[in-house]
Amino acid sequence: MKNKISREFKIGLFSILIIGGLYLSVNYINSNSIFSSNKTFYAVFNSADGLEASAPVITKGFRIGTVEKVEFNLQKQDITVKFSVLKEYPIAQGSTVKITTDGLMGGQIIELSFAPHTNAHYKDNDTIPSVFEPSIMQMASTEYSSIRKKLQYYDLKIDSLLTGLNGVVSPKNISALSKTFSNLENTTTNLNSLLERKTENIASIIENIDKLSTELAKVMPSFNHTMKNIAMATDSLPDLLTNGKNSFKELQILLQQINDADGNISKLIKDDKLYENLTVSMKNLSLLIDDVKTNPKKYINVTVFEKRTFEQKMKEKEAKAEYKAKQKNK
Repeated sequence: MKNKISREFKIGLFSILIIGGLYLSVNYINSNSIFSSNKTFYAVFNSADGLEASAPVITKGFRIGTVEKVEFNLQKQDITVKFSVLKEYPIAQGSTVKITTDGLMGGQIIELSFAPHTNAHYKDNDTIPSVFEPSIMQMASTEYSSIRKKLQYYDLKIDSLLTGLNGVVSPKNISALSKTFSNLENTTTNLNSLLERKTENIASIIENIDKLSTELAKVMPSFNHTMKNIAMATDSLPDLLTNGKNSFKELQILLQQINDADGNISKLIKDDKLYENLTVSMKNLSLLIDDVKTNPKKYINVTVFEKRTFEQKMKEKEAKAEYKAKQKNK
């Protein structure tokens, strides 16, 4: 009977040792601190993002604690995370915690950002402020949604473009395009043949243009001289206008004298008696001239006229004789 109890005791004691060893092993794996005392803190998040108990608490890549519990508050609709930190790392007030990803393919962890060291520190069971930082998967999911919307938009555009292309490349349109290209080819051929036939005419036209340029170069000096004369005439135009103005002033003075009632010209023009006397005098003078022509002997002594003529002739002969004598002496 005694041997039987001793055996059961041994079995129980062995089981207790095994369970204790497993517990210590799990705690060592999760926290790397079995016998050291830790401080417990809390943090509240809007989303756990897949965070689980036993996740590490790190700062700058170094593990300083362990997540002990993750709970969902139904009333407040938030997540409360309980975690422990080694007591040799006091947390200064102003420090924050956030949920982040351990590497590209790692799990979710708690990252602690220490505030500058002060005398005020968080105590055991205090709640540390939390900050939100989107994880890589969340950013990838957001970018994927945006890219997906853009791809859907471009898919619709490509679909409409392909539909339009299908309409353009229909057999009817292809046949029309073939005819168009054929007509264009014929037009190009005709244009080439026309240019070949008209090459000589084009060459002659170019030659005529060269001749015309040469003639223009010859004419340009005369044209420049003409332009200079026009410029000189333009320069003398102010003097001509000044002379015209002076003549116009003199004409105005003459017209004023004619219009002046006391002036001689006005009296000569406006006096009727003077006009009648002049008319009578002109008539008498005309009659006298006619009578002189008809009866010249009545008014001129012929002998005296002839004597004077003979004397003039003698004087002319003497003058000629003296001129010839002078010429001989020379």
